[in-house]
Amino acid sequence: MSDISSEESVDEVQLEFDMLVQDCEELLNQLNAQKTTQSYGSMNNFEQQFEAMMKEKKRLEDQISDNKHEINYKQNQMEMCQAQLLVTKEQIRTAQQSLKEKEDLVKMLSKQLKEM
Repeated sequence: MSDISSEESVDEVQLEFDMLVQDCEELLNQLNAQKTTQSYGSMNNFEQQFEAMMKEKKRLEDQISDNKHEINYKQNQMEMCQAQLLVTKEQIRTAQQSLKEKEDLVKMLSKQLKEM
């Protein structure tokens, strides 16, 4: 009987050992599945962050482009104003010269009138 008991005991230990191994394998499979899910989640999160960054980059590039167009427009306006300013300055200079000539003419006529 002792042999049977010891065989049963060995069988029970072997069965328990096999069950523990099987439990460990199941736990490993669950852990691997969880890691895969987390990895996929991380990759998904990375892709979402990347897409958000690309959208932000596009928005900033568009804003830079708009700013460049606005700068060019304002620079053209400034150049037109500077050209108009030069024209106005020339008109003032011409008017001043004409006024001086007329003042000189009035002085000369006034002098001639006094001499008469």
